[in-house]
Amino acid sequence: MDKRIPAKIAFLGAGNIAEAWIERLIASKSVDPQQVLATDIRREPLEKLAQRWGIRTSFTNANGAGFGDLVVLAVPPPDTLPVLREAASAQREGQLVVSLAAAVPLAALEQAAGNRPVVRVMPNTPALVGEAMNLVVFGRTVAAAERARVTPLLDLLGSWREVRDEEMDAWCALCAVGPTYILPVIDALASAAAARGLPCEQALQAAAQMVAGTARMVQGSGRTPEQLKQMIGLSTLKEDDARKLFTVAYNDAVQKLQAVGQKIAAMTGQT
Repeated sequence: MDKRIPAKIAFLGAGNIAEAWIERLIASKSVDPQQVLATDIRREPLEKLAQRWGIRTSFTNANGAGFGDLVVLAVPPPDTLPVLREAASAQREGQLVVSLAAAVPLAALEQAAGNRPVVRVMPNTPALVGEAMNLVVFGRTVAAAERARVTPLLDLLGSWREVRDEEMDAWCALCAVGPTYILPVIDALASAAAARGLPCEQALQAAAQMVAGTARMVQGSGRTPEQLKQMIGLSTLKEDDARKLFTVAYNDAVQKLQAVGQKIAAMTGQT
């Protein structure tokens, strides 16, 4: 099955998440480098992407908006609406806007885009290896044909789930922020094993595989986490402390996302 994506893709913003998506697109041979253009006001990330992946670059968002069939907004949340308004004047018929910004609601995006079709995606970094859990909201004017244009990109990046726009902060705190909950666990376990004399790199890979395998066991065994725990004879973790730690971290992420959204709403007069 041909997984190539025929669309030209413009990334407005060349930060970490744009870099992860570009790497996945090109490393998987789903697009040719000349199908991708990234814009940014900073020279360094553009030079890095051009040298590593051979893509086109520009310092002007209008150039990106004029280039892409898919225009991906990958700037920080406070910059998203200004950049989208700037780009809207250069957009053409048939384009689809894809926003990767946390805390910027769909209605604001659609208004800034001049009611062009908008898809709101809340990505997470496992997209780098095609194992993301991305959350998606399709805008009011996104037709079936436009969904069909963007879903191959979402499939390439991993799994995805269509959610309601008002749920996005809660989903984002779970999935987009989620690696920050798990990566310290992997690092701590590997470091503890290395302190006992195990080779550092091998301990890190073993801890990472254990977490990956545990996740697949939850997904595929048909058993609950509680049932799966009963299959292991030794447990030294203080579960109540762990539950409290992760619950606090999750709720803190939701509150911070909501605070960003409120700040953006105040800046744009959408209170």
